[in-house]
Amino acid sequence: MELIAQEGSFCWMMVIRGFFLTLSGNTWESMWYLYELVGIYLLTPFIKSVVNDVSGKRFVEYGLILGFLFHILFPFTERIFGIYIGIVYQLSCVYLFYYVLGFYLHQYGTCNWRWCAGLLAILECIIILNRVMGLEMEVQYNSPVTAAASAFLFLTFRNLKKGNTGLSAKRNVCFGIYLVHTFFLNVFYKLFHITPLRVGYGGILLFWILAFGLSLAASELMQKIPILRKYIV
Repeated sequence: MELIAQEGSFCWMMVIRGFFLTLSGNTWESMWYLYELVGIYLLTPFIKSVVNDVSGKRFVEYGLILGFLFHILFPFTERIFGIYIGIVYQLSCVYLFYYVLGFYLHQYGTCNWRWCAGLLAILECIIILNRVMGLEMEVQYNSPVTAAASAFLFLTFRNLKKGNTGLSAKRNVCFGIYLVHTFFLNVFYKLFHITPLRVGYGGILLFWILAFGLSLAASELMQKIPILRKYIV
């Protein structure tokens, strides 16, 4: 799509060029997560052998403590207070921390989902106020606020009882929505030449509704195709 939009035409060589651009990571910015995910999946057999050990829970807790200190707390104190920690932690990937944290919370996180949702709402209010009031607190992937919000969001949906809400039935479509939502946005931008602000400020909400609705429908459709359901979404 990007090559066609740039050159205004199509030829079959674009398919090959597109493949190599994708392989090298030269694709839509929101797709960065897929490349991180592949690397984490390559580490999964090693991680699995550790967590399945007799002392697996303690190993995981030890790893999470180290991950929180070196990937979140120390970078946060450096940004806010200028205190630099010179120790180098070799497993330097904050996304690995979130990956293992998800496993740990899935196995041992049993707190009430309503409490988690309430705490999540408080943290989201802090994030919004921080942005609106122009405060100096950076909200990045390696921020303590982001880590806490991620944990509470995960626990909220993890502990929902399957018959109590329609949300629990939609958990399987989330990854599919992530995969295709940028496609629909680019259809609006590059095919129809429409951007949200051309419609006015209400266009932002309209684009959100359209992109979400189309992505949800596409993800639901992908769930019905066996090979995509098994290997992709």
